[in-house]
Amino acid sequence: MNRNVLKSLLLLVLILSSSMSFAGRVKKGFNALEVHDYFKAKKMFTKGMKYNPEISSYGLAVLYSRDNHVFYSKDSAYRYINLAKTTFYDAKASKRERWSKKFGWNMNAIDSVEQIITDQFYAAAKEINTPQSYNDFLKTHPNSVYAERAVAIRDSIAFFDAVMENTTKSYQSFMDNYPESAYFEIAKDNFYQVQFSEITGDGTLASYLEFLELNPTSPLRPAAEKRIYEIVTEEKTPEAFAIFIRTYPKNVMVETAWEQLYQSSLDTYDKSALVQFREKYPDYPFQEELNQEIAFIDSVFLPIMVDQKFGFMNTAGITLIPAKYDQVSKFSEGLSVVAKDGKYGVIDKFNTVRIPFEFDAITEFVRGRAIVEKDGLVGMIHRNGSFVFECKFDDMGTLSDGLIYASDGEKFGYFDATGFQRIPMKFTDAYDFSNGIAQVEVDGLMAYIDIYGVYVVPPAFEEIRPFSDSLYVYENDGMYGFMNRLGKPVTEADYDNIGELRDGFAVAAIDGELVYLNENGQVVIQNDLEEFPNFLSRAEFVNGEAVAMKEGLYGKIDQKGRKVIDFKYENLGDGAFVFPFKKKGQWGIMNAAQKVIIPAKYASLIVYDDKYVVVDSEFGEGVLDLNGEEIIPMNFASIEYLSNDLFLVESETGYGVLRKSELIVPLEFDSIQWFGKDYLLLVKSDRWSYLELESGKLIEMQTETGE
Repeated sequence: MNRNVLKSLLLLVLILSSSMSFAGRVKKGFNALEVHDYFKAKKMFTKGMKYNPEISSYGLAVLYSRDNHVFYSKDSAYRYINLAKTTFYDAKASKRERWSKKFGWNMNAIDSVEQIITDQFYAAAKEINTPQSYNDFLKTHPNSVYAERAVAIRDSIAFFDAVMENTTKSYQSFMDNYPESAYFEIAKDNFYQVQFSEITGDGTLASYLEFLELNPTSPLRPAAEKRIYEIVTEEKTPEAFAIFIRTYPKNVMVETAWEQLYQSSLDTYDKSALVQFREKYPDYPFQEELNQEIAFIDSVFLPIMVDQKFGFMNTAGITLIPAKYDQVSKFSEGLSVVAKDGKYGVIDKFNTVRIPFEFDAITEFVRGRAIVEKDGLVGMIHRNGSFVFECKFDDMGTLSDGLIYASDGEKFGYFDATGFQRIPMKFTDAYDFSNGIAQVEVDGLMAYIDIYGVYVVPPAFEEIRPFSDSLYVYENDGMYGFMNRLGKPVTEADYDNIGELRDGFAVAAIDGELVYLNENGQVVIQNDLEEFPNFLSRAEFVNGEAVAMKEGLYGKIDQKGRKVIDFKYENLGDGAFVFPFKKKGQWGIMNAAQKVIIPAKYASLIVYDDKYVVVDSEFGEGVLDLNGEEIIPMNFASIEYLSNDLFLVESETGYGVLRKSELIVPLEFDSIQWFGKDYLLLVKSDRWSYLELESGKLIEMQTETGE
């Protein structure tokens, strides 16, 4: 019994001694760490792993995490700190409490060492700075405080690498490897863009068709379809748009093609052209709008002003286009040039913008084309919105005889209606064609060319102009003569001036005398006639008679040079059956037989339609008939004959309109002006109304539609 007790006591002593020995190794290990005796610390903690792995693994983690000795190893530190975390609660609570007090060993300490080790791994990943280095870090430290930053840097590097390679393969690889990346959507967009470029790089129609076949669901399908549209319709002709519609009926641009086909078919804009288009293209998808435009073709759109903004109403006074524009122009060919925010564009009668607001000026459309200006340069645009010429010229004329001149700032040349250059840029100045010829300037000398650019008259003089089929007038040192088409003078430049050939006669001045020439330039009337003011126009023959002057007095001659009205008047006016004349400083009216029908007692007068005479008396202006009877009393500041027995009159209270003596528009308007040939625009303050001349109907805005 005693022997057994002794054995038990001896065993207990050995166990306690061994336990104390093991615990002593841990203590020695931490002491060695404290004095940087890393060899001893490593030895103690390694031996301690057998019986006290919980705290010994922690000690080894601390040891390996320090970089001031040969045992430094972040991989080993990482292995042991993970072991320390997983075995911490394997130790008895009494041990945890005791070792915490002695060595500071607890979960906070473990976490702190783990953070140090994590810092080391992150620093290593940053030093390498590749996607793989950050992947390695994230694999071992997925819950690190650096994890989010590591992901961001990794993704940015990987995305940058993909961008630098810029291939579908590089972007696909990025998306496969980093599906959660913030750069994923950008990479996907780039992928589609590069895919598009790789297939369509040569820009051919075939390449875009191939792209659609290989990638029918690509988000860039609309871009490919648009490019197909642009290639097929490059010529911007009705035929090109029709071919596109037939060939690619499911293309996203097919409705645009229909609209452009329609606009391109309207070089002549009238009802018959619209009806012809409807019959030719029964599949046109905008039949309702087309029918409405046909109905609108003869509708009158009258500009309105509301709060300094402009729109349009119809002849019933109903607002059709709300007043929201800074300026509007009269509709021409179904289009109106309008301004908004300082830029000009074009709308149709449905208030649809046909030409965007991006120009500094736009002229009225003529045969479907208009001159546009942008940044000081001019070009030409078609009603379908396509450029006939880009805005690249300094000057441009109007389309005539199928050609238009343009200048690049140095020289002038001619182009056709499609924008094709027909005559090279070789002239120093140019003018519009008329009757198949155009005047041009070559180094200060004038010439004439035909529509092929061939000289009809070569450069010869500083000023020339057509006179007859065979002769041209030339100017030399301020005097005028005749030359032939070869530029050779056929007469000396003896004339002070030569007028236009009218009814076989042209008036000319030579040494203060007026003579008349025939189409060959020969003098056919020379009767001691004197020069008088504005003779080039006033001395032309009208109804076989011309105003002339002798000894300072006016009369009339016929085409034989014979006197038909005596030379005894201070002045004579024009007229077919009655003529204004001036005597003793006053004006009257006489007939062809020189019978006075209105005495000469007015300061001025004008005959209208051989029916009315507007006279200016000491009391004001009024209107007489040809019998001298007063139709409108002479108490107005001004009177202008309009048409259909209508007169525009001005009084102290404002402008108004009379039908003979009947006041049909009150004398209260600030201004009254023509709008086209059938309407008068009546302006009072900021309110606009209209008078329809044929009916005398007053049109005022009744209703606003809004938008």
